[in-house]
Amino acid sequence: MAKLNAVMLSGFVFTVPREIPVDSTGNYYKAVSFDITIERKRLINGFDKLTVICYNDTAEKAKTLRKGDYIISDEVELRTTNYKRTIEYICPQCHHYEEKEINSEKTEIVVRDYAVIPRARPQSLLGVNRALMMGNACTPVDYFRYPSGRGQAQFKLAVDRTGMMKRLQHADYPFVLMYGQEADYVKENLEVGNLVMVDGYVSQREIKQKFPYICPDCGNGYEQTEDNKIVEVIAYRINLLKYVETSSVKEIEDKRKEDLENVKSYNEELKAKEDENIFDFDLNEENSEKEVDDAISEIKQYKKDNPDDDDGMLKDDDDISNFLDSIFEE
Repeated sequence: MAKLNAVMLSGFVFTVPREIPVDSTGNYYKAVSFDITIERKRLINGFDKLTVICYNDTAEKAKTLRKGDYIISDEVELRTTNYKRTIEYICPQCHHYEEKEINSEKTEIVVRDYAVIPRARPQSLLGVNRALMMGNACTPVDYFRYPSGRGQAQFKLAVDRTGMMKRLQHADYPFVLMYGQEADYVKENLEVGNLVMVDGYVSQREIKQKFPYICPDCGNGYEQTEDNKIVEVIAYRINLLKYVETSSVKEIEDKRKEDLENVKSYNEELKAKEDENIFDFDLNEENSEKEVDDAISEIKQYKKDNPDDDDGMLKDDDDISNFLDSIFEE
């Protein structure tokens, strides 16, 4: 899994920071939440509105923020958390009432640190909203085509949480949404497990979420509708890195040792072949006439010093010359 979960935000504080519970018991543990507005001229309504969360020391710092302050941060990330959610079911036919706890997942925009310009003038500062993500696709692509012909695609991305130690490894799973040509490209090419680079911005919107239910008293089936807020990354560009492979240090070291052993073995084989050659000249290179004459003289001297060694030896000068000519011609 890849480790890139980087968001840059700058905008105006829209609501006063408020403490929020961070566990199922409702305990408050140095966590505050507030809304910011990010002005961007290319948007139809002119601005993004995002709810951000600060923890621990940053939460204490954020308690001093006031509405209208301008904050800048390049230490922002998207975090996915699981929580218990209570749904109230009221049967529209017999009015049976029941509460159920369900497991839900939410994505938070976490600001680890920031700089602030107190009471900045809105006309002088535009907002920044940029997200860079790299991770593995962990769900199939959910594709939809509008009547106009424009495509929409959505999938979940698994990324390592920034700053987590190996023994506390944790992943976050933000949704990635894209439109048009990018959506068509992802539909045709993206597979679960592929490594993906996403360049886009963070979006937050409210949706109507439906929960199917069958009344235990009258058997009537219906869908309970609840408001929900979702955070996702709207992608400008998607790069599929599915052919990128990573190797561990041990695998690289083992391969290096194997290559060294192969080279050593090859050198030993060459040395053995050189030792078998009685005469010290290279038959694969072009030899001058002097080198040929020297070779003939060496053969004659060997015959003189070893008269009893007739196995495979050349008998006269013509044989020697013809033998050497045939080798050099090759």
